Amino acid sequence: MKKYASLIATPIIVLFYKASVIGILSGELAITAIPINIILYSFMIMLIPIIIAANKKDGFSLEAFNKYNYYTLGLFILLVIVPHIYTNKELKAQSEWKTTTENYQITETTTINDKPDYWDSIFEEQVEIDHKIENKAVHKVITARKAKAQKEKKYVLKKSWKTFLKENNVNLTLDVYAKPNKYESFYPNNRYTNNYYYLAADFPDNWKVDRGFGEYTLYRAHVMDSAMQISVNVVVNRVKSLKESKLNDQQYQKSPLQYSNKQVSSKNYKKYIVKLMRTQGLGVYDYTMINKKIRSKNYLKSKYKYNETTDDLTVTFIACSYQTTAFGLTYTFSYSAPELFYNQNVIDDLVFSANYANLEY
Repeated sequence: MKKYASLIATPIIVLFYKASVIGILSGELAITAIPINIILYSFMIMLIPIIIAANKKDGFSLEAFNKYNYYTLGLFILLVIVPHIYTNKELKAQSEWKTTTENYQITETTTINDKPDYWDSIFEEQVEIDHKIENKAVHKVITARKAKAQKEKKYVLKKSWKTFLKENNVNLTLDVYAKPNKYESFYPNNRYTNNYYYLAADFPDNWKVDRGFGEYTLYRAHVMDSAMQISVNVVVNRVKSLKESKLNDQQYQKSPLQYSNKQVSSKNYKKYIVKLMRTQGLGVYDYTMINKKIRSKNYLKSKYKYNETTDDLTVTFIACSYQTTAFGLTYTFSYSAPELFYNQNVIDDLVFSANYANLEY
């Protein structure tokens, strides 16, 4: 009977050892945790020495069975039991760490959940901050758009000078020295400032001054007995936006003559103007048109001659003009005088004295 002890002991040892390992890991009782594959595995181990003993020439050898059963049991202990002992320790340590971590998370969650107002207050503060940032950004965009719209509105609402004065109840015929107004300023020696069109200029001293006859004339100085006169006109450019206005100003300043040529179908602005003036009955000749830079501004300078006849007396006049753009406006300085009294310095000095200032543009 002792001889068969190892035959019975081997599968039982293997069976209960495997069951104990699985039971510990699963947290259940060892016997109830024995899976069917462990039972089959144990019996397969038992079959190894039986097969070897049964294949002996003299028939089944119990001694051979016991011998190989011990070898198999030793191999099983080395390859299965020892690794399982090590694995069991590692898994147990991991299990304990997992349990500790879960307990900590449960404790922390419980602590926070005990104070629901904490997260509510954090959320409310964040929402309030987000709203402030959003409102500030929206306000900034709206302010910028309003400012831009206001600039566009101011630009679009520019009127001709005489119309503007009428709408603001300014008398066109009054003495400019006796009745000043807030839209323009008059200083000694015929220095003039127009606040509506952002212009300041110094006209010839001792010449008489008035508002001129044209709709767009701001200021005129003249000498009656010599038929000399000099004036400045301002016309609002026909553009749809402030951006377009600035672009036109930039292009004009690059080359006034080239820009002007592009504005007429013939692509020849000089020819167009001469034809227009002759159509109006003014027989101009010796007409010249060039670019001229004075200080920081580029001007389109035009100069020509024409004749006037009075009582069978024909007098030759010389006219000169300087034209430039700024702030979406076209400024034209014009000077004419009989050839006998003509002095180029009169208009050159006026244009040189001109200052253009618009901080909102």
